Amino acid sequence: MKELIFTFISLGALCSYAQNFPLRTDVQEAELNGKVKRVTEITTYEGNVFRGVDTTFCSFNEKGFVTESETRSLRFFHQDTIRKIIKNVADYKKRRVVMTTYDTKGKEIEKKIKKTNEKGFPIEVEMIHNKTKRIKMFYHYDPKSCAVTITTDSKETSFKGLLSYDTEGRLLTEETYIDEQVRPINKLSYTYNRKGFEEKRVVETFFPNKDKRKLTYRYRYDTEGSAAQIKQYEEETLIYTSERKIEYY
Repeated sequence: MKELIFTFISLGALCSYAQNFPLRTDVQEAELNGKVKRVTEITTYEGNVFRGVDTTFCSFNEKGFVTESETRSLRFFHQDTIRKIIKNVADYKKRRVVMTTYDTKGKEIEKKIKKTNEKGFPIEVEMIHNKTKRIKMFYHYDPKSCAVTITTDSKETSFKGLLSYDTEGRLLTEETYIDEQVRPINKLSYTYNRKGFEEKRVVETFFPNKDKRKLTYRYRYDTEGSAAQIKQYEEETLIYTSERKIEYY
Protein backbone atom coordinates (compact mmCIF):
# COMPACT_ATOMS: atom_id res chain seq x y z
CA MET A 1 0.00 0.00 0.00
CA LYS A 2 1.40 3.38 -1.00
CA GLU A 3 0.68 5.19 2.24
CA LEU A 4 -1.24 8.47 2.12
CA ILE A 5 1.71 10.38 3.50
CA PHE A 6 3.80 9.58 0.40
CA THR A 7 1.29 9.03 -2.35
CA PHE A 8 0.89 12.58 -3.58
CA ILE A 9 4.52 13.33 -4.29
CA SER A 10 5.42 9.78 -5.26
CA LEU A 11 8.41 9.22 -7.51
CA GLY A 12 6.28 6.74 -9.41
CA ALA A 13 4.94 7.63 -12.85
CA LEU A 14 3.11 5.79 -15.58
CA CYS A 15 4.50 4.79 -18.93
CA SER A 16 3.77 6.82 -22.00
CA TYR A 17 0.18 7.88 -22.52
CA ALA A 18 0.86 7.32 -26.23
CA GLN A 19 0.04 3.66 -25.59
CA ASN A 20 -3.16 4.61 -23.74
CA PHE A 21 -2.04 3.29 -20.36
CA PRO A 22 -4.33 4.75 -17.72
CA LEU A 23 -3.24 7.53 -15.40
CA ARG A 24 -3.93 6.10 -11.97
CA THR A 25 -5.65 8.52 -9.64
CA ASP A 26 -4.56 9.37 -6.11
CA VAL A 27 -7.65 7.50 -4.89
CA GLN A 28 -6.45 4.33 -6.62
CA GLU A 29 -2.87 4.75 -5.40
CA ALA A 30 -4.12 5.06 -1.82
CA GLU A 31 -6.03 1.72 -1.97
CA LEU A 32 -9.40 3.48 -2.11
CA ASN A 33 -12.40 2.89 -4.35
CA GLY A 34 -15.30 4.97 -5.66
CA LYS A 35 -15.78 8.74 -5.42
CA VAL A 36 -13.85 9.50 -2.26
CA LYS A 37 -14.26 13.03 -0.87
CA ARG A 38 -12.23 12.99 2.35
CA VAL A 39 -10.14 10.54 4.38
CA THR A 40 -8.90 10.73 7.94
CA GLU A 41 -6.22 8.11 8.56
CA ILE A 42 -4.50 7.22 11.83
CA THR A 43 -1.43 5.00 11.46
CA THR A 44 0.19 3.41 14.50
CA TYR A 45 3.73 2.03 14.10
CA GLU A 46 4.83 -1.00 16.10
CA GLY A 47 8.48 -1.31 15.02
CA ASN A 48 11.36 -2.29 17.28
CA VAL A 49 13.47 0.71 16.22
CA PHE A 50 10.81 3.32 16.86
CA ARG A 51 7.18 3.78 17.75
CA GLY A 52 4.97 6.49 16.37
CA VAL A 53 1.63 7.78 15.13
CA ASP A 54 0.73 9.57 11.90
CA THR A 55 -2.58 11.39 11.54
CA THR A 56 -3.46 12.36 7.95
CA PHE A 57 -6.35 14.51 6.71
CA CYS A 58 -6.84 14.38 2.96
CA SER A 59 -9.35 15.85 0.48
CA PHE A 60 -9.93 14.65 -3.10
CA ASN A 61 -11.72 16.22 -6.05
CA GLU A 62 -14.41 14.35 -7.97
CA LYS A 63 -11.83 13.08 -10.47
CA GLY A 64 -9.97 11.25 -7.71
CA PHE A 65 -6.98 13.54 -7.25
CA VAL A 66 -5.79 15.21 -4.07
CA THR A 67 -6.61 18.87 -3.56
CA GLU A 68 -4.90 19.20 -0.19
CA SER A 69 -3.65 17.05 2.68
CA GLU A 70 -1.92 17.38 6.02
CA THR A 71 0.00 14.73 7.97
CA ARG A 72 1.00 15.22 11.60
CA SER A 73 3.77 12.84 12.65
CA LEU A 74 5.01 11.72 16.05
CA ARG A 75 8.09 9.50 16.41
CA PHE A 76 9.44 8.04 19.64
CA PHE A 77 13.13 7.03 19.55
CA HIS A 78 14.19 5.78 22.96
CA GLN A 79 13.78 8.96 25.05
CA ASP A 80 13.45 11.34 22.11
CA THR A 81 10.18 12.57 20.59
CA ILE A 82 10.18 14.02 17.06
CA ARG A 83 7.22 15.97 15.69
CA LYS A 84 6.65 17.33 12.20
CA ILE A 85 3.83 18.42 9.89
CA ILE A 86 3.66 17.70 6.13
CA LYS A 87 1.25 19.70 3.97
CA ASN A 88 0.31 19.12 0.31
CA VAL A 89 -1.44 21.66 -1.91
CA ALA A 90 -2.30 20.84 -5.54
CA ASP A 91 -2.72 23.48 -8.23
CA TYR A 92 -4.00 21.60 -11.27
CA LYS A 93 -4.34 24.70 -13.43
CA LYS A 94 -0.59 25.24 -13.12
CA ARG A 95 -0.03 21.45 -13.28
CA ARG A 96 1.90 21.12 -10.05
CA VAL A 97 1.67 19.66 -6.53
CA VAL A 98 3.62 21.23 -3.65
CA MET A 99 4.53 19.26 -0.52
CA THR A 100 5.94 21.31 2.36
CA THR A 101 7.34 19.87 5.60
CA TYR A 102 7.31 22.03 8.74
CA ASP A 103 8.57 21.55 12.26
CA THR A 104 6.20 22.08 15.19
CA LYS A 105 7.15 25.77 15.36
CA GLY A 106 6.00 26.31 11.79
CA LYS A 107 9.50 26.57 10.30
CA GLU A 108 9.82 25.15 6.79
CA ILE A 109 12.19 22.16 6.68
CA GLU A 110 11.72 20.83 3.18
CA LYS A 111 9.66 21.47 0.06
CA LYS A 112 8.98 19.22 -2.92
CA ILE A 113 7.41 20.51 -6.11
CA LYS A 114 6.06 18.02 -8.64
CA LYS A 115 5.32 19.30 -12.14
CA THR A 116 3.17 17.34 -14.59
CA ASN A 117 2.43 17.46 -18.29
CA GLU A 118 -1.00 18.23 -19.73
CA LYS A 119 -2.04 14.58 -19.27
CA GLY A 120 -1.14 14.58 -15.59
CA PHE A 121 2.06 12.52 -15.83
CA PRO A 122 5.01 13.71 -13.68
CA ILE A 123 7.85 15.26 -15.65
CA GLU A 124 9.92 16.94 -12.93
CA VAL A 125 10.29 16.90 -9.13
CA GLU A 126 12.30 19.57 -7.34
CA MET A 127 13.37 19.05 -3.71
CA ILE A 128 14.43 22.04 -1.62
CA HIS A 129 16.00 21.46 1.81
CA ASN A 130 16.18 24.34 4.31
CA LYS A 131 15.28 26.72 1.46
CA THR A 132 18.78 26.44 -0.04
CA LYS A 133 19.84 22.97 -1.15
CA ARG A 134 18.04 22.01 -4.37
CA ILE A 135 17.88 18.78 -6.33
CA LYS A 136 15.79 18.24 -9.47
CA MET A 137 14.68 14.88 -10.82
CA PHE A 138 13.54 14.44 -14.42
CA TYR A 139 11.24 11.73 -15.84
CA HIS A 140 11.97 10.12 -19.21
CA TYR A 141 9.24 7.90 -20.68
CA ASP A 142 9.84 4.92 -22.95
CA PRO A 143 6.63 4.26 -24.92
CA LYS A 144 7.84 0.86 -26.12
CA SER A 145 8.82 -0.82 -22.86
CA CYS A 146 6.30 0.78 -20.49
CA ALA A 147 9.14 2.05 -18.31
CA VAL A 148 10.35 5.31 -16.82
CA THR A 149 13.90 6.49 -16.18
CA ILE A 150 14.49 9.13 -13.50
CA THR A 151 17.69 11.21 -13.52
CA THR A 152 18.91 14.02 -11.28
CA ASP A 153 20.91 17.21 -11.72
CA SER A 154 22.73 16.77 -8.41
CA LYS A 155 26.46 17.50 -8.64
CA GLU A 156 27.16 15.43 -5.54
CA THR A 157 25.58 12.17 -6.68
CA SER A 158 24.56 10.77 -10.05
CA PHE A 159 21.21 9.10 -9.41
CA LYS A 160 19.10 7.03 -11.77
CA GLY A 161 15.83 5.24 -11.08
CA LEU A 162 14.18 2.69 -13.38
CA LEU A 163 10.45 1.98 -12.98
CA SER A 164 8.30 -0.65 -14.71
CA TYR A 165 4.49 -0.99 -14.83
CA ASP A 166 1.74 -3.37 -15.85
CA THR A 167 -1.01 -2.53 -18.36
CA GLU A 168 -3.23 -1.23 -15.53
CA GLY A 169 -0.61 1.38 -14.66
CA ARG A 170 0.42 -0.35 -11.43
CA LEU A 171 4.04 -0.17 -10.35
CA LEU A 172 5.82 -3.53 -10.69
CA THR A 173 9.48 -2.79 -9.98
CA GLU A 174 11.73 0.08 -8.86
CA GLU A 175 15.50 0.00 -9.25
CA THR A 176 17.95 2.61 -7.97
CA TYR A 177 21.41 3.20 -9.42
CA ILE A 178 24.12 5.49 -8.01
CA ASP A 179 26.95 7.04 -10.02
CA GLU A 180 28.20 4.70 -12.76
CA GLN A 181 27.30 1.39 -11.10
CA VAL A 182 26.05 -1.24 -13.55
CA ARG A 183 23.97 -3.05 -10.94
CA PRO A 184 21.27 -1.39 -8.83
CA ILE A 185 21.92 -0.64 -5.17
CA ASN A 186 18.36 -1.67 -4.37
CA LYS A 187 15.22 -3.08 -5.97
CA LEU A 188 11.56 -3.09 -4.94
CA SER A 189 9.05 -5.55 -6.45
CA TYR A 190 5.27 -5.32 -6.03
CA THR A 191 2.38 -7.77 -6.39
CA TYR A 192 -1.34 -7.03 -6.09
CA ASN A 193 -4.48 -8.82 -4.88
CA ARG A 194 -7.71 -9.34 -6.81
CA LYS A 195 -8.95 -5.87 -5.91
CA GLY A 196 -5.79 -4.34 -7.37
CA PHE A 197 -4.43 -3.33 -3.96
CA GLU A 198 -0.84 -4.00 -2.98
CA GLU A 199 -0.50 -7.46 -1.44
CA LYS A 200 3.26 -7.98 -1.19
CA ARG A 201 6.40 -5.88 -1.47
CA VAL A 202 9.91 -7.35 -1.70
CA VAL A 203 12.72 -4.96 -0.79
CA GLU A 204 16.19 -6.07 -1.92
CA THR A 205 19.39 -4.19 -1.06
CA PHE A 206 22.65 -4.99 -2.87
CA PHE A 207 24.99 -2.24 -1.69
CA PRO A 208 26.79 -1.74 0.63
CA ASN A 209 25.39 -4.99 2.09
CA LYS A 210 22.95 -7.55 0.74
CA ASP A 211 19.58 -7.73 2.43
CA LYS A 212 16.07 -8.89 1.53
CA ARG A 213 12.80 -7.99 3.25
CA LYS A 214 9.31 -9.25 2.49
CA LEU A 215 6.37 -7.06 3.44
CA THR A 216 2.73 -8.17 3.21
CA TYR A 217 -0.53 -6.25 3.54
CA ARG A 218 -3.89 -7.30 4.92
CA TYR A 219 -7.06 -5.28 4.50
CA ARG A 220 -10.51 -4.78 5.93
CA TYR A 221 -12.83 -3.23 3.36
CA ASP A 222 -15.84 -0.95 3.67
CA THR A 223 -19.06 -1.30 1.64
CA GLU A 224 -17.52 0.67 -1.27
CA GLY A 225 -14.53 -1.66 -1.49
CA SER A 226 -12.02 0.81 -0.06
CA ALA A 227 -9.37 -0.23 2.44
CA ALA A 228 -10.81 0.94 5.77
CA GLN A 229 -8.07 -0.84 7.71
CA ILE A 230 -4.54 -1.73 6.56
CA LYS A 231 -1.99 -3.86 8.38
CA GLN A 232 1.60 -4.21 7.22
CA TYR A 233 3.69 -7.22 8.29
CA GLU A 234 7.32 -8.16 7.89
CA GLU A 235 7.33 -11.94 7.90
CA GLU A 236 4.67 -12.41 10.63
CA THR A 237 5.56 -9.32 12.68
CA LEU A 238 3.07 -6.44 12.63
CA ILE A 239 4.78 -3.18 11.58
CA TYR A 240 1.87 -0.76 11.47
CA THR A 241 -1.91 -0.50 11.44
CA SER A 242 -3.88 2.20 9.62
CA GLU A 243 -7.49 2.96 10.52
CA ARG A 244 -9.47 5.13 8.12
CA LYS A 245 -12.63 7.18 8.23
CA ILE A 246 -13.72 7.58 4.60
CA GLU A 247 -16.29 10.07 3.30
CA TYR A 248 -17.74 9.80 -0.23
CA TYR A 249 -19.38 12.23 -2.63
